[in-house]
Amino acid sequence: MTFHPVPNNLRLLFDDSKSQYVLYVLDSDGAVQSTHRVSGRLDSATGAANSIDYAHHEIHSGSSYAVHTAATLASAATITVAFKTADSAAWPHMIVSARSSGESNLKLYEGGTWTTSSGSALTCHNRNRNSSNTSGILGDSTGTFTAGVMVKGPTGVNVGAATLFCEQHLGSGRNVGGEARGVSEWILKANTNYVFVFTSEANSNDCQIHLDWYEHTNI
Repeated sequence: MTFHPVPNNLRLLFDDSKSQYVLYVLDSDGAVQSTHRVSGRLDSATGAANSIDYAHHEIHSGSSYAVHTAATLASAATITVAFKTADSAAWPHMIVSARSSGESNLKLYEGGTWTTSSGSALTCHNRNRNSSNTSGILGDSTGTFTAGVMVKGPTGVNVGAATLFCEQHLGSGRNVGGEARGVSEWILKANTNYVFVFTSEANSNDCQIHLDWYEHTNI
């Protein structure tokens, strides 16, 4: 391995075993003070850069989560998912996907309310199954807001004073979602209630909703 000169007291070394550059910080006598692996890797055969996008990186770091629920609904029946975001700077960057076999309607509300101790818990699954991190999303189906869960099917839902920030109509066999993340991602407000209502407009309607998000600390 050969040191490649760079300005001042820095040296750059290529680590063949990991196909990655390592930055060495030297003191005035040439002794190594610290090392830093350079983000990104190179293909060992071609030298091409290997990289992943930021959302993919959040999966690897254990900060990405998902919730999925499905049901066969009669006309006018709903799948309702409610939750509260954490009172922190770790904002959820969320994509909402939905699909139905018949006509349906999806509405996303910010600021709605519901009856505590109602509905059932939906676990927020970490997308890195090796990580023990828990989502900051809060659900209260047990009577107390608890991290790492949402509420499915709460009663007493009131969205009269809420903000309807997204509405989508789904036709037979059509879905919401699938666009590039920059088009479909919502950054949710901290310490705020959210209610997502998926309403069937046909009988024997196979409906499903999938929430995918990562929690990134705002700087």
